[in-house]
Amino acid sequence: MMTTSDPEKSSTQSPEGDQSRKRRPSTISAYDRLVALLARRDHSRLELKEKLTRAGHSPEETAATIAIATERKWLPDESVLALREGQRLARSGKSPRQIYAWLKKKGLPTDGFAADPECKDLELEGALKTATKAWLRLER
Repeated sequence: MMTTSDPEKSSTQSPEGDQSRKRRPSTISAYDRLVALLARRDHSRLELKEKLTRAGHSPEETAATIAIATERKWLPDESVLALREGQRLARSGKSPRQIYAWLKKKGLPTDGFAADPECKDLELEGALKTATKAWLRLER
């Protein structure tokens, strides 16, 4: 901790600063922030709502901005987004339980990925790969 030498300001300050401060309202509009987020990748409505709220935008401004994006068809169908995310996670070796938790966290439907035969094949391939590695370690 650092102390100041000025007697009028004789308070202690931590090197990190005051962590209890609230975040200042954003200078970027919710609309501009939403456009920037969607330019990077697709987001679910829940993700957008959380990110815009975390950036300091009011719930009304956030809801209006998401409504504009929906009206302009900038947001993908959430079932398509869930299927795409499920396939991506399956290719990276995530289990169905991990995929389910990820989709729930992002506010996406969880029923689409389990019905996709490609995801089931990837799950089987992942299990076979894991079993093969374990077997090879045992043989050494």
